[in-house]
Amino acid sequence: MKELDTSMPELKLVTPDVDRDAPISVGWLEGEGGKNTLRLMGNADKDIKPTDLEAERRRIKGFLSTKDQIYWAIQYHGKTVGSVWVDLKKTKHLPAPAIHMMIGDPTVRGKGIGSNVADAVITYLAKEGQYDHLYSRHLVYNQAATASLKRTGFIKLDEPYKDEERLEWQNVSLWLKQSSDQKHKEYWDTRKQEVIVEEILKYKSSGSVLDLGTGSGRDAVFLADNGFDVTAVDNDETHLAALKERCRGQKLQIVSVNADLLSYEPDHKFDVIVCDMVLHFFTQQQITNLVAKMQQWTNPSGLNVIAAYSDKNPIGKRPYLFKTDELPKLFDGWKIISYEEKPTPWFQLPGETEPRRNQAVYLIAQKPT
Repeated sequence: MKELDTSMPELKLVTPDVDRDAPISVGWLEGEGGKNTLRLMGNADKDIKPTDLEAERRRIKGFLSTKDQIYWAIQYHGKTVGSVWVDLKKTKHLPAPAIHMMIGDPTVRGKGIGSNVADAVITYLAKEGQYDHLYSRHLVYNQAATASLKRTGFIKLDEPYKDEERLEWQNVSLWLKQSSDQKHKEYWDTRKQEVIVEEILKYKSSGSVLDLGTGSGRDAVFLADNGFDVTAVDNDETHLAALKERCRGQKLQIVSVNADLLSYEPDHKFDVIVCDMVLHFFTQQQITNLVAKMQQWTNPSGLNVIAAYSDKNPIGKRPYLFKTDELPKLFDGWKIISYEEKPTPWFQLPGETEPRRNQAVYLIAQKPT
């Protein structure tokens, strides 16, 4: 197990030592203070049992021997003050990997140890490159844990829930990609909706909308704000959590669905289906199949609205890029309201020195009545 430094020179994550750490653990968990620590971690009173040296030795040995967790002792000024571990296997309430922490020594709480420990583990996992996200959870009433996770960059996943002991929990997640990728994600998530999505208002003033590959919902939010009933689908839980936060802030009602677009099946048809800058991430056959499904899911006189990269795009590498006049041919029998092959608006990604624009295709097609 690799030992980790933190941004605090006096704070380190080290390999647990049974002989060193077991007696310290016993001291943490004795008395009412120990019970409060365990309660804050979600243990019900009926499950809090007295511990002893041998029990703590067995517990630490168990952490060290399992392949389903990574476990560190937290040392502050050379003294073990807590522990942090990452579950590498999905549990009942959380996907993997999931981080958990216990600051056992109450005298060091409130010194920024939790946030700095979490940052060190996040950096380690991001460099490992095996995972896209990191998960955790906290008791809703544990304000210290709530604040610490928020400072570290975790965001809410769905609504709070109660476990078997009627304790109320909030699941959270953090995007683990490297910082440059994170900046790119934030850039795309905060961009304005595509102009072609604004064009929908010329043909529809209300109705039901399905937004496929919504991301954090720039198009979905725009359409909901203009009076449409929107269902937004994405396979990324973190994107959908961000969308839910935006909806709460703007008091909008959007139905969010966590699903793979290639296997998703709605339970009703829609007046408008939007697929904005998504199709070029699929193969040609997958695109053909998905467009056919979009057409089936569309009400008579409904619209399909698509934007995607073309084969004239200078960035080149995508599973599939549309050829000239290829997209309208997938809508045989439909009315092509508008179709353009043109550059995107100018943009400049974080880290780039020059603005650029990509080549794209834009289509609005109407289903026959």
